[in-house]
Amino acid sequence: MNSLGRNMASVKLQNRALILNVLRKVGSISRLDIANILNLTPAAITIIVNGMLKEDIVREVGQLEEDGQRSGRKKVLIDINYDYKYVIGINIESDIINIGVSNLKGEIKARKKIITDKTLKPEELLKGVASECMKILWTENIMKENILGAGVGIVGPVDRTNGVSLRAYGLWKEKVYVKKILEEEMNIKVTIDNNVRTLALGEMEYHLNDSISSMLFVKYGPGIGSTIIIDNEIYEGSRDEAGEIGHTVVDIDGELCRCGKRGCLETVASNGAIVSKVSNIFSEKDTPSLYNLTNGDKNNIDLDNINQAVKGGDTRVKEILDNALFYLALAIGNTINIIDPYSIVLYGEIFKNEYVLGHLIDHLKKLTCIENPEEAVCISALNKKSNYIGAIALALREFFYNIGGM
Repeated sequence: MNSLGRNMASVKLQNRALILNVLRKVGSISRLDIANILNLTPAAITIIVNGMLKEDIVREVGQLEEDGQRSGRKKVLIDINYDYKYVIGINIESDIINIGVSNLKGEIKARKKIITDKTLKPEELLKGVASECMKILWTENIMKENILGAGVGIVGPVDRTNGVSLRAYGLWKEKVYVKKILEEEMNIKVTIDNNVRTLALGEMEYHLNDSISSMLFVKYGPGIGSTIIIDNEIYEGSRDEAGEIGHTVVDIDGELCRCGKRGCLETVASNGAIVSKVSNIFSEKDTPSLYNLTNGDKNNIDLDNINQAVKGGDTRVKEILDNALFYLALAIGNTINIIDPYSIVLYGEIFKNEYVLGHLIDHLKKLTCIENPEEAVCISALNKKSNYIGAIALALREFFYNIGGM
């Protein structure tokens, strides 16, 4: 293909992608309205849309009578055929692996939860994940040819271009060629990214408004992660590690973190850190409410009964939780003061607790330049969805919207 042909093909793909993204955001709309939004000629839009209709990527969904002088003439509305194909989302964390299969709207057709077996070598673990994915497709009678691809969200830094997990905190320390292993096992295209970034993509997919076009997305549990969104795009930084507040140092002489540094935010404010510190003071005398809630067994301590114990009047438990919330707010607040996001989006079960959310916002009032942080802070639209939804959003973006459904 000569350079002119390549350029025209590139323009066609770009215009298809633009059309699909308009449909995703606006919903059913006429060809003329798409042309007006994209500032393209109606003839050009008609040619592209008709081609996508033949491929069954979009469909006509009804008619709308026009206003004004052309009264009586009806616009034909088109929309994405969301059941055209499917994608797989896989979220890999140190405790649980979640798998979901969805249509192009993110509507879940099947799901599976697997306990992460840390005794397995990385390749064996990933082969097991691939096998579970194939079982789901077989059970749901979904042909592999109808899968556009799989998105994988994984803890720790990744090389997205080559599909490599560089260091999965709590799982493995070495480089693991996740994309290569899964593609060879499933014969399906695979793309990977850090799990917090995939959730941020999911947030943009399910929370379509301007307030999150600039945001700090914070995920809590079991570690603490975050990512930065600027103009609807993830800010990666020069080393692809921007936004890692969980591993910002808040106590230079603090405990050793799993990343190798001392005093990271995760060592003082993560789920495990809070539970560990409470366990160290656990007794019928010092933590009476928690003692009753756990039947006197420190192995039963978790964030839920810690929050209940705070309500029950355990002052020492309250001190530990409040200290953790201060450091969490400190890390969030310092990031806010640097990047000045429009929204701070919080993802995690802990943020559903009124005490936790209230105290976090109170700290932010003292630590940031935002006049009313309670108006900027919001709970993630994904909080009621399983975390594989982020990996599904990654797959949809990579294998459908960004390439015009080609």
